[in-house]
Amino acid sequence: MTFCDIQTLLNQQYEECLGGKISVKTAHEIISIATLKFLNEFLRGNVNEYKNFIKYENIYSELKEIDADGEDSIGG
Repeated sequence: MTFCDIQTLLNQQYEECLGGKISVKTAHEIISIATLKFLNEFLRGNVNEYKNFIKYENIYSELKEIDADGEDSIGG
């Protein structure tokens, strides 16, 4: 996924993501929600809002937690 709007500007419906495809609309939705929750947790002090979203409240199968090496932190 990307934080850029180039796919929207080029009228692309899908983009490459982790060896598969994701709709541009879904990618932008995930990025928007995750960014808001990150900022709420780390700038506004809403304890664990981002962490809980990523680990427990994530409804997007396309969103995965990764470790420092870029590997899936659950499955390796």
